[in-house]
Amino acid sequence: MKTKIVLSGIVAAICLAASAFLTTGAPPATPAVSRPPILGIANVALRVSNADEAHHFFGQVLGFDRLPLNETAHGKMKYAYYKVNDNQYIKISPTQTSPSEDGLIHIAYRTTDARALRSYLAAHGVTVPASVEKDAEGDLSFNFTDPAGHQVQFIQYLPGSVEMRNKGKYLAPGRVSHEIIHAGETVADR
Repeated sequence: MKTKIVLSGIVAAICLAASAFLTTGAPPATPAVSRPPILGIANVALRVSNADEAHHFFGQVLGFDRLPLNETAHGKMKYAYYKVNDNQYIKISPTQTSPSEDGLIHIAYRTTDARALRSYLAAHGVTVPASVEKDAEGDLSFNFTDPAGHQVQFIQYLPGSVEMRNKGKYLAPGRVSHEIIHAGETVADR
């Protein structure tokens, strides 16, 4: 039986967060745009104050392989990538400056078509970027702020990206989990 990991700050279900930003009550601004599939959590990016302690916890205690720097977008982003499976990562940034600073940078969801999903969200009144661009990891992605003030990212993996280059590699057999099944955030108003 495979173990599944649950990552949660102060937990509010992903479904709650997703429904909060998708149901604005406003009629679509454009003709019906169908929503491309959302395939699940792609990554959870966390801010920590001590990179060594984070590496000990995620790499040794939980047993996730950290991608070598030459396999990441390290020159463009300051993340350590801990691989959960071929489609999911925990990304750690040693940029937390105080204990009261929110440790959640973003929750990213994988989709089959980032451009179509951006159009879908825009048609439903969500403020999104004007376009979708290739990110530092080599994927198509876009970020926006949800009603609780947290960053949400949608990502479409592309050939040659960090994730696709590392398919089948860095999958420690002793890792505590083979899947991220939940990620949560704090919300003040359901």
